Amino acid sequence: MSQGDPMEKFIVVLDGEIAVELETRKGVEPVAIHGPGEFFGDVHSPSGRSSLVTGRMSKSGRVVNIDRPSLRSLMQNDAELGEIFMRAFILRRLELLASSSGEAVVLGSLNSAGTLRIREFLTRNGYPYSFINLERNRMSSVCSTNSKSSRPISRS
Repeated sequence: MSQGDPMEKFIVVLDGEIAVELETRKGVEPVAIHGPGEFFGDVHSPSGRSSLVTGRMSKSGRVVNIDRPSLRSLMQNDAELGEIFMRAFILRRLELLASSSGEAVVLGSLNSAGTLRIREFLTRNGYPYSFINLERNRMSSVCSTNSKSSRPISRS
């Protein structure tokens, strides 16, 4: 499963390991490793939306692929299992959000209504993103430029 692909399968690891990675502007970052008895999936698994991470077998083994309609049926018919999956999905998404990792980068000012709308949209939809405050970056470059041109004060 590659980042950006639709989540068509829910994968349960029987043997081996699945390495979960996130491609960011900084490169590929490890997120987690799922071993036997664990599963690869997130909030998008029941809906089929695009995966935010890449999952690849890091140790050979066996997996069970469950298609999306079967996963939804399983979650609806077994409330306890559905609750376990949803809790794991939500916690995984919260971890990605807390790390501010994601392929979306919002450039703007904290004082901009447009920037606020975009950030609220991404947060409301649970999409991790990085934010670069252009005002702060511009002010720090102005301050560093001014500090280079100023002369030290000498006291006699």
